[in-house]
Amino acid sequence: MKKWIRTIILVVVALALGLWAYFGERHLDKVALEKRLEQKITRIPTEKIAGFTLIINNPNAAKPDTTVVERVGADEWQIVHPILWPGESTEWRAMAQNLPRAWKQRAWKSSPDSISFFGLKPPLVRLIIKPVDSAMRPDTLDIGKATPTDNFCYVKYPRSDSIYTTDVILVSATLKSLHTLRDKSVTPIDPSLVQRITVKRGGADSMVIERRGNLWWMTSPLERSVDRDTVNALLKEVQMSRVAVFHDMPAAMETYGLDRPVAEVEFLMAYQGRLARRTLFLGSKVPNVPNEQSGGQPVYYVKDADRPPVMEVPGGLGYNLKRPMEFYWDRHLAVFERRDINRVELVTSERTVAMSADTLANWRFESPLSGGVKRWQVNGIVANLDMARVKQFVGRPVAATGLDRPRLSVRLYHDKELKASVDFGAPHGGLVFARGSNNNGPVLVDKQTMALFMLSVDDLKELPIPPQ
Repeated sequence: MKKWIRTIILVVVALALGLWAYFGERHLDKVALEKRLEQKITRIPTEKIAGFTLIINNPNAAKPDTTVVERVGADEWQIVHPILWPGESTEWRAMAQNLPRAWKQRAWKSSPDSISFFGLKPPLVRLIIKPVDSAMRPDTLDIGKATPTDNFCYVKYPRSDSIYTTDVILVSATLKSLHTLRDKSVTPIDPSLVQRITVKRGGADSMVIERRGNLWWMTSPLERSVDRDTVNALLKEVQMSRVAVFHDMPAAMETYGLDRPVAEVEFLMAYQGRLARRTLFLGSKVPNVPNEQSGGQPVYYVKDADRPPVMEVPGGLGYNLKRPMEFYWDRHLAVFERRDINRVELVTSERTVAMSADTLANWRFESPLSGGVKRWQVNGIVANLDMARVKQFVGRPVAATGLDRPRLSVRLYHDKELKASVDFGAPHGGLVFARGSNNNGPVLVDKQTMALFMLSVDDLKELPIPPQ
């Protein structure tokens, strides 16, 4: 009986020790965690930050500069005061990530003299960190000047009588202007979603470009293909251009040449059956901009139709928005797939040289003789026509260009189906008139472009292999 009692006592003691070790350790861990959290500048983790209020005391201003921002997505921020404007995500993200990583370093009791000496009365910046949980109280932190070593800065909580040092990055992260903290995109567009671009000049539709699959096509004032790379470059430039100066309280629109815009450009976007429009107005050129600010590039006044500020935008955006429609026209003389071509004709007033390929891609003459053709020469004809580009668009009658009686015609076929063709006419200075299957009328190309196709039969004829 005594043996059983001893066993029960030992079990109870072991269980008690185990429970004490388990719960005691957890309590100690909790105490240690609380102590570590007390050493952090803020107890609110990055993902639990709902917004910030920055109050910057500018000694040259009548009142502090206050900026209030709210998180509206995982990595999106919206400034709600003093303006309603998207926040610069990189700036606010860095602030939200760096603050919870900052630790209190040295600490000492404050005094009226020390508060002023450390730049805390008034503080350089008062930072209010708003938590997602409304039951939690926001953290408020006063940030002063840097320490003599510039590695740390002085901080203080308004309700505390202690002063701490922490990483000086808090000064650089928070002591920023509204311009730095706001998104400087000219207008929020996604090039991949744009389906139509409408450019108006003088209040009338002057050019409409629509997406057709991976290509772009001009539908007004005339039907013709446009250069895909040129249109995509314009969309990318609109997306990537950044505002140098915001006029949040603009004067009369005529001050900026926006009462009668040089150009009005509308971008129609489509996503999951929904449509969205963004419209930019291009005003006059900003006068007297120093080169160190503009980088030697022109600066234009630009306005988004849906947002109040007038913006000064440097770079090529303003210049490209007012480009003539010819700038966007497709400069390919012909558009085709090289792999489709299995028959080529070179036609002059004297003769037609016709060549075709068999299923093994061996080329042979059809006329004016028989025999093999140098494969690399024919491949060169096809490649050169694919790469040939218009140098200048012209509006002349065909008879004035020599294209009514071409000096040379190049025709590419797939079996009997004509896939591409180019006629070369009279010379014009250092250029030559031409008309390709991708062009609505006469154009000018380099003389060298035509010279690439001026091949004789001897140039094309495959030489017989000498006997061994």
